Amino acid sequence: MFEDRTDVAEADEEGGGGDGELFSAEKPLSTVKVATYEKNKIKVMFFKRVLHPVGQGAFFTEQFYDDNQDTLLYNVVYDCGSKSSGIQKQMERTIESTLHDKKTIDAMFLSHFDDDHINFVNYLKTNGHLSGTRLFIPMLKEEEKLGIEPYFTNYRYILSLNDKTANGTRVIKVGFDGDDESERKPDEEGISLRGHRVIEEIEDDKIPSGTPLIPNVFSVTGFIWYYTPFNVRFKTLITEFKSKLKATNLSYNKLRNKQYVTEHLGELKKVYQDLGKNPPKGTAINLNSLLVMSYPDKVERCKEYGNNMVCEMYFPEWYRWNIGYTRYWLAANQLYPGSCLYTGDTSANDPVVWKRIEDIISKCLGAKRRLTLMQVPHHGSKYSYDSKLVDSDKYYAGFTNYDPFYWQRIFDDSLTMRFTMKKKPLILVTKEYGSQFEEYWRLDV
Repeated sequence: MFEDRTDVAEADEEGGGGDGELFSAEKPLSTVKVATYEKNKIKVMFFKRVLHPVGQGAFFTEQFYDDNQDTLLYNVVYDCGSKSSGIQKQMERTIESTLHDKKTIDAMFLSHFDDDHINFVNYLKTNGHLSGTRLFIPMLKEEEKLGIEPYFTNYRYILSLNDKTANGTRVIKVGFDGDDESERKPDEEGISLRGHRVIEEIEDDKIPSGTPLIPNVFSVTGFIWYYTPFNVRFKTLITEFKSKLKATNLSYNKLRNKQYVTEHLGELKKVYQDLGKNPPKGTAINLNSLLVMSYPDKVERCKEYGNNMVCEMYFPEWYRWNIGYTRYWLAANQLYPGSCLYTGDTSANDPVVWKRIEDIISKCLGAKRRLTLMQVPHHGSKYSYDSKLVDSDKYYAGFTNYDPFYWQRIFDDSLTMRFTMKKKPLILVTKEYGSQFEEYWRLDV
């Protein structure tokens, strides 16, 4: 898909910064640069989340608007790609109409490097949408980047975007879970401020998994929204991989040698395809999608809610805009308003992965709160979820993105029935415009 850039492929995946400077009395919150408004000028902001209908792919956006709802202040994107037929013009129009007057993306997260999640990144770059963008990606180990195309080529292309000039795209790797032992501990209502990073101030090539990131949208009371990425690492998977290589008379230590990989590509593909299957379908690379939790800094921040769905989504139509009842309903169901967990193509049926997802929800939102919206991973594939996800009380509603007419049938037709029988709302985002989901919150700042 992208030009093969071998010159950037040899970057050291174990290195990079990431410890960063914590907020303290020596560095007060007020020192953070304010892009648009001065202190005390904004009392209300509006938040918009859109699950775009791009078929077999993913393109999710979150945006912050001023108090008049007409000035776009900040753009956040999770994945940007699709492999549905005839999608090119639709994707381009969607991108341009979504970013409109601001044009540039402030922060972007890529779950992994499959075509259907990143093949429109080149369009973003070519058309100036990645100017000054902080682009967060999952760090990979040697066992995950064997040169199998197009995954490795895509990975090298993303690395080639890294530009440390003033308006360049900064590519920032998210380290593995467990590499930083000082992971934040939750208090009763969520995580503490310690360890947070302002997105625009990150100059490191690497940040630890579980670092809460703060968008530079000014608030008179501090910061109003967090994005916390997690890159789950599986030591048991690596052990299994080494064992399979040894059984095939292949050398783990030679995987950095491109010629060696090329000569043994067929054998490596077979080892890779049989790795970490639980059940025996899919690929191990899906275990390591970058998970991102999006949520406001405190429950009382979100005051009003609305969405574009005709059906009853979170609240029935007759009281959706009743502020008092909305607050009562959220509290009664212990929901953390505005919260959403993006899961990419991770394998949520894996017990280790699912346990980590539950830990992420508790760590970010607090043990007593439920996640409002969660992505059912891998386009609703039956090989990427099981009863643990469907039966869980850790979240309220689910969504998934898929193309019902894609040549490779991925979506599990029984997913809707399972959610319905559990009385869980499920949003199905396809290629059709009518399936687009939009969610709005008024934020008191």
